[in-house]
Amino acid sequence: MPMRRVLWLSVTLIVVLALAACGAKPAIETAPTAAAQATAQPAAANPTSAPAQADPTAAPTEAPSSDATEAPVGEGTEDPTGDATAVPGLAAGESGAKPTGDPEPNTRETAADLEAGETTGSLIEDDEDWFTIDVPASGIVTIGFTPDAGSEPMQFMLYDEDDYEIESDYNIGPSGIEPINLVVSHAAGVEYAVKVAGGPGAYSLDVTIDGQDDAGSGQDAGDTPSSAMAIAAGKTITGLVGDLDEADLFKLDIPAGTVLGLSVSSTDGSNKQAALLDTDQDELWSEYSIATRAKATTLILGHEGAGDYYVSIGGDKGAYELEVTAEPQDDAGSGKDAGDKPASAIAIALGKSYSGLIGDHDAYDLYTFEAKGGDILNVTFTPAGDAEGLSVAVMDPDQYEMWAEYGVGPSSAKTFSHVLDASAGGTYYVAVIDGEGAYTLDLSAASQNDAGSGKDAGDKPATAVAIEPNASYSGQIGGSDAEDLFKFEVAEGEIIALTFAPADDAEPISVSLWDPDLSELWSEYGVGPGVEKTYTYVVGTDLGGTYYVWVGDPEDQDRYTFEIEVSGQDDAGSGGDAGDTPGTAVDVEPDVEYSGLVGNQDTDDYYRWEPEVGQVIVITAGPDAEGLYAAIWDGDESGVWEEYDIMAGDTVEYEIEAIDGETPYYLQIWGKSGTYTVLIEPAP
Repeated sequence: MPMRRVLWLSVTLIVVLALAACGAKPAIETAPTAAAQATAQPAAANPTSAPAQADPTAAPTEAPSSDATEAPVGEGTEDPTGDATAVPGLAAGESGAKPTGDPEPNTRETAADLEAGETTGSLIEDDEDWFTIDVPASGIVTIGFTPDAGSEPMQFMLYDEDDYEIESDYNIGPSGIEPINLVVSHAAGVEYAVKVAGGPGAYSLDVTIDGQDDAGSGQDAGDTPSSAMAIAAGKTITGLVGDLDEADLFKLDIPAGTVLGLSVSSTDGSNKQAALLDTDQDELWSEYSIATRAKATTLILGHEGAGDYYVSIGGDKGAYELEVTAEPQDDAGSGKDAGDKPASAIAIALGKSYSGLIGDHDAYDLYTFEAKGGDILNVTFTPAGDAEGLSVAVMDPDQYEMWAEYGVGPSSAKTFSHVLDASAGGTYYVAVIDGEGAYTLDLSAASQNDAGSGKDAGDKPATAVAIEPNASYSGQIGGSDAEDLFKFEVAEGEIIALTFAPADDAEPISVSLWDPDLSELWSEYGVGPGVEKTYTYVVGTDLGGTYYVWVGDPEDQDRYTFEIEVSGQDDAGSGGDAGDTPGTAVDVEPDVEYSGLVGNQDTDDYYRWEPEVGQVIVITAGPDAEGLYAAIWDGDESGVWEEYDIMAGDTVEYEIEAIDGETPYYLQIWGKSGTYTVLIEPAP
């Protein structure tokens, strides 16, 4: 034998003997037969048995080449008897062994179904185990994974149905992983896959499967209008979103005229988002950052706002609380919303106070009330302290605007006072418009009392208020009451004295005096506040009858006073009017001063006396006289003397130097108007 070959054999023998002395085994062992496996014991099971010795004469076992093909994971290692394959480093029967009958699921396609509860398994070197978890719709699955204390670090991966890795940990010790919680939506169940690798060693999987309980329903609320979960107002509900359950949608059947309130909060500190949608799923309100401090809103619905409204809740994974309230509006104590048309308006009454609410989808509240002709209306509108941008209007029976105030500020009272004409009774309207907030309406009415009549003085002779002369009266005018008419009786030849004055705070008002034919005898237009106007009118001897005082043309709602004095004439102390012809003249005597009045319908005054040569006739115009004329006629009505344009305070004289013609003589006074005195100084 060549020396080189002897040397090689010697070295090989030394190596084999050294390995045998250390107890080393070959890298791949042949599985024992079933019979041998049934009786085999661990090498160290009997402490009295001597350890097996290597046979120095046996041929050495050749180590496998480095490019040897390795058996696939899970193949060629299953014990044909059904017992677990031993975990390297652990004796048979210790806690690291796989359960008997473990299917060795080493791919997703061959994965074992993982039921709720605890499942144990183990890994050998270069091993991996696959499991699937079926989670039903609306389910919540919680997965825990814990390697045994003696195991080497392990890896845990969780995949969705598309093999997308959603959770993983590549260095898991005996403390395990933080339990994984996944939420499944209402739409469909989900199959998750779990992959366990690393080790070797034993491990346990804990699976809990629960159902969602949104709003106490035992399931998940949907996320579309067709799958939305119907809930009732007046309750507080809880729910959960996250993972595959991105949003919960709730449906509310809300009647018209409702004040809808929402409050949303996170119960675990996770950020939430919420939105309120109308019947067309258009967004009415939203909040995108809701934590444990609730975010709330109030929505006011009009009388036509009935239907299905929706609340959507999403955001970060976690639990939430939703509180919904729905209270009917109570405009004017009606238990509902005041409509926006006459047919749906709420009837209210004068003499009471009412409250209402407007805003959001309720932009118009309409009320009706009945008023009598001649009423003085008072409407006071006051928005609440937190109201914004409210407006108010009052409309007549034809729905024409009589008064309006726009953008009335909070707590700012606005009052409308209006005098109705005697014929203006009917249904009136108050509208509250735009803005948002609560408000109050105070309505009152008082009957007019023109000239103490307890009503409005009409604007036609047939509805004029009758008054008695020689008294003072008051009245009110304005609004739709544009004219007041009063009537009184005057005898032939009497004197009418009229005094008129608007109140000190009134706007200009006009006044006039009419004769029985409704012809204007005198007028003053636009008489200012506190200004007094007077007029005296002399009625003719054949023109007695019904006379009228007209008040009109108001610029606002104003009050006024007037006084009517009617007295008989007393020309020359006759107790009446001096006649307007020589045949009806009043007799006078010399050396007596007489007074008289002429003007208007009293066009002429005649006086009669017996003349004497040397008499002086003295005529003095009074302070109110304007353009008087005087003439003396003889018994044949031939002119003796005349004087024109005798003005206030003027005195004219005529001395009789001769008597020509017939007697008695006649003194005629006429002209525009005014008082005068007559004195016939006797002859010397």
